[in-house]
Amino acid sequence: MKLKKWIHNLLPTMPKRSNRFLHIAVFCLLIFGFIMVMSTLSAKNYESKYFVKEAIKSVLFIIASYWGMCIMAKNFHLTWFKKHHWKLGVILIIAMIATLFFPGSYGAHCWIVIGPFSVQPIEFVKVFMIIILALYIEMGNRSSVKLWYISKNVCIFAPS
Repeated sequence: MKLKKWIHNLLPTMPKRSNRFLHIAVFCLLIFGFIMVMSTLSAKNYESKYFVKEAIKSVLFIIASYWGMCIMAKNFHLTWFKKHHWKLGVILIIAMIATLFFPGSYGAHCWIVIGPFSVQPIEFVKVFMIIILALYIEMGNRSSVKLWYISKNVCIFAPS
């Protein structure tokens, strides 16, 4: 029975309490982003082998990100994030510093390149900051949270 529940949690389905409009909007943004990337590549007249490779990478990213969104929607709890947000913050700061040790593109060091894939840690920082602010707003509704407690975390990640 536990195996069945574990497998069900890995399937890409949104929980019943999720907002369907938001779900559809995210899916449409993924498709729109895919079309933008493909149109940019086609405008630069790359050879077809490169175009197909990038299309496959983009489709794999869409599948992985949609699956990740569904997993997070089913399993994310603000109480867990409240307990572990400092650890996640330290990992993100280390990842942002690590970008300095990878080759830059036009002078900008903002990518971590691992094999054929590259990651921009700042994109994860953006999501982290949104969740941090939601956490502090939720904490503020339950108790008196001092302004400094909120602003010090925003100041740490704001320069990024």
